Amino acid sequence: PDNQAVAIGETVRLNLTLTPTDAETRITWKSSDPKIASVSLTGDVTGVKEGTTTVIATTDNGLSAECRVNVYADVSRSVNIAKAGYATFYDSENAFTLPKELSAQIVTDVYNHKIIYKTIADGSTSGVVPKDVAVMLVSSKKKAGVYTLKSTYSTDEYTGSNLLHGSDDKSFVRPSSNEYAYKLAYGPAGTGWSNVFGWFWGGDNGGPFQIEGHRAWMLVPKEAGARGYSAEGEETDVDNIVTTPDLDSDCTTDLQGRRVKSPLSKGVYIRNGKKVMVK
Repeated sequence: PDNQAVAIGETVRLNLTLTPTDAETRITWKSSDPKIASVSLTGDVTGVKEGTTTVIATTDNGLSAECRVNVYADVSRSVNIAKAGYATFYDSENAFTLPKELSAQIVTDVYNHKIIYKTIADGSTSGVVPKDVAVMLVSSKKKAGVYTLKSTYSTDEYTGSNLLHGSDDKSFVRPSSNEYAYKLAYGPAGTGWSNVFGWFWGGDNGGPFQIEGHRAWMLVPKEAGARGYSAEGEETDVDNIVTTPDLDSDCTTDLQGRRVKSPLSKGVYIRNGKKVMVK
């Protein structure tokens, strides 16, 4: 390859293809800076410290090939996914690959009182979350768990719209006078939203609140903002709150449009085109 990334302490093999393939020749390997990455007699490159070096392979008849090697620090992070199947994440310095069970979404807009999500990385296809991009992590299993995000060398960027923001350090979120600030959590206790997981005001009236490092929050213009949204994107305002789970299953669906059977567990559903809350 023309470029190769390797973590400090990690070893990868560089493969050299000769033409013709049965050519008999001796290959000499050399690193332009062994203090950054060393290379063995067989082309095994080991990262030593952060930086960039060039590995050169030379044949005994004077032919040569080069590979640029980028060495990075492995700062893999563990993320706790809530039992609803979601979490937020942010890192300003490093890009990360996702385990196959996770995908990463950003929020591009809030339109007609609905959150518009965009998936920017999927672990099932070796997707990478670029550095300096706040995301919502979604578990395909939709259950609690601890997942490892592995740091990787990547120059990928996302420069489009994103209403999610983050910080590496524990921070005090301060929305502007024209914004509401949201955190990913269950709805307020003692309300019809207490069993709904999603984006809710983090402070009084959508105002300031504190958040841990490497987590994300959402800022929405007040003219477009609601009190909260389910993680699937629906506004949490409901048309009716019921205490019995025995709704007509022929016309009741969950927020993803899937028909559900009675009796229903607690949560938000769609019945005859209207949202209802089962308490």
